[in-house]
Formats: sequence, structure tokens, C-alpha cells
Amino acid sequence: MLPLLLAGCAVTQEDCVSTDWHQQGLEDGFDGLVARSGYWVSQCQPHGVKVDSAAYSRGWGDGNRQYCTSEQGYRHGTLGHSYQGVCPADTEEAFLNSYNKGLRLYEKAQYRESLYDRQRDIRWRISDIDSRLNDAKLSPQTRDSLRWERQQLTYELMHIDSLLLRSL
Repeated sequence: MLPLLLAGCAVTQEDCVSTDWHQQGLEDGFDGLVARSGYWVSQCQPHGVKVDSAAYSRGWGDGNRQYCTSEQGYRHGTLGHSYQGVCPADTEEAFLNSYNKGLRLYEKAQYRESLYDRQRDIRWRISDIDSRLNDAKLSPQTRDSLRWERQQLTYELMHIDSLLLRSL
């Protein structure tokens, strides 16, 4: 059975009955989620199913210990996941140091991707302007306006190129 968390739908009676609560806790803990035993109780109680909260808690503790490592901190940071403050004090500093390093890499990659997206948009717009400038029926005012816009876009493109070089 897939953990209920992955189901993404309303929790059914069958889900509640067939869930391995230790495994669900392990998954939640390893994913860096806060312990959600109360949530699962609220989802399964209306179906008359009792959640094994003790098994869930043991699983969550096991998963949390696996999550709160410097390796997992780095991994979660590079994926851009948020940290929910779930690591105990004795592991949190190492986790957060690595998490923050990974998060900086993620943010840098996101920043570069946004610059690449803007570059693509500008190049498309310049190409469109160049096509329009070939129209012999353009008024002088429209032609001047398009040339001015093209020049501004070219300057912006050069600025983005500079930002990309600095972000290496």
C-alpha cells in the first residue's frame, strides 16, 4: 500500500484499514514533515478505524532520524524543499548548515533559470520587432517606436548576459 500521503485524494475506509501505520510514520518523518498522527486520526475516525498512533510515532521517529542528517539536509535544500523545524537540537545545526548550502544552490539555479527565460522572451520580442520593421507600410512614428523598443531590449539583453556571467 502506498502511504496515504501520496494518495492525494480523500482518505477512504480501505486506506485507513490497509495502511501500515509504522510505514506511514516513517514516510512522514523521512519527508521532513511534522508528526501528523492527529491528522490521520481525524481522517480515519469517521470511518470507524483506529489509527495505531504508537506505531505511527515509532515510524515517524525512525524516519525523522534518517531525515535529520547533513546529507538529507543538503538534498532537501537542493530540491528547494522547505524545512519544517523537525530536527532535534543535537542534529539540527549540521542539518541546517548543509540544508542552507543546498538551498543556496537551488536558489542560484532558479535565478539563472529566470534569467534564461527572460533572455528567451527578449530574443523572441526582438525577432518580432525585426519582422515588423520590414513592413514598408509602417508609419515613421511606429518605426521609431519599434527601433527604440528594440534598442532598450538589446540593452536589457546585454545586462542579463552580464548577470549570467557573474552568477557562474
